[in-house]
Amino acid sequence: MFKVLIQLLLLTYVIIMISYLLELKKYNLNGFIVDCKDDDDISNNIDKLNPLYFKIPYNHTVDISDTEIFFKNEDQLKEINFDYSPIKVLLADKYLFYNNSVTTLKNDDIFKLTCNFHNFNILSILSGECKIYLINPKHKKEIIDKENKEIKKWAHIKKLEKYDNILIPTNWYYFIETDDKLIIHHLDIDNYFTIIPNFFKNKLL
Repeated sequence: MFKVLIQLLLLTYVIIMISYLLELKKYNLNGFIVDCKDDDDISNNIDKLNPLYFKIPYNHTVDISDTEIFFKNEDQLKEINFDYSPIKVLLADKYLFYNNSVTTLKNDDIFKLTCNFHNFNILSILSGECKIYLINPKHKKEIIDKENKEIKKWAHIKKLEKYDNILIPTNWYYFIETDDKLIIHHLDIDNYFTIIPNFFKNKLL
């Protein structure tokens, strides 16, 4: 009886996981960057699968060498005290798993084209200024295996500075340019049913 119950629970989990994965294939064909002025704007727009821009005066201290450059590094978090609880409050309990990492860039360092495979990825500017180029998944065939300068014509562009945040929906592509010393905090967001497949997508794709 106990074995049967476990099997039923696993089957239920797999069925729900598949339904969520099918949902993650969806994207807004007419998506654009929405400037959110308050929490209500974020709550009202998050399910429309548009990239969302918002400001939060979060607390952090930064202590990273000027010579270090890395992409989505988790080890460096011990050198950054970043309180992202205001962001988590905005999302309430809708998405339950959060993974933190940090990227640093300076001047003309190349930020390669990246696809967000998570339910959402939030980029928060801890230091410096930059431009982010966000590209709708409908342009995938036109942008893969090309240099950043060749794909800008398909991008939605937003200038970012300290305390600025961009919430990137699943499947959207992005890259960043800066003439500054830039420190970015990444918050990858998944739920109970997408964390496992999203983990493998990030590792394999």
